Amino acid sequence: MKGLEKNQVLLVSFNPEWEVEFVDFKEQLIQIGIPGGNIVHVGSTAIHGLSAKPILDVLIGLPSLDEVSNYETDLKNLELENRGFREENGGFLFVKRKDGKNTHHVHIVEKNTEVWDNYLKFRDSLNANLTLRKQYEKIKLELAQKFPGDRKSYSGGKHDFIQRVLNTKDAP
Repeated sequence: MKGLEKNQVLLVSFNPEWEVEFVDFKEQLIQIGIPGGNIVHVGSTAIHGLSAKPILDVLIGLPSLDEVSNYETDLKNLELENRGFREENGGFLFVKRKDGKNTHHVHIVEKNTEVWDNYLKFRDSLNANLTLRKQYEKIKLELAQKFPGDRKSYSGGKHDFIQRVLNTKDAP
């Protein structure tokens, strides 16, 4: 994964190698004891044909967030830094950096909750609907141009679209 500096916003064309990188990373997570069914590829790198920041987003679902501490040492050995509980993401964020750039964002949430379901629903909705995918890409490109060094504003600018998709009853 190429990665980006901390607040940098730069979108690159979809790369099918992202799925290969996810599978390789998932294997590393399975080796430390996280059940494979609890590890999924999310975020824009998991949406086929969509431009994305070159940072791999991985979702881990645990029965309880109290279990994060059981994996913390092993995650650190995989060069993942615990950035703590993030209310806006509904769980913990771990970040992997290489050469000063964020390459992986690992979101740990409670499995089978609304937070878990929303990550999957958004990904699946965009993968299933080309119109939604194009609308989202247009928003992302505009925001990336407007906020090239402000990831918080870039992410905040996507909020209304994401909520609209999540509130659609006929989404997968």
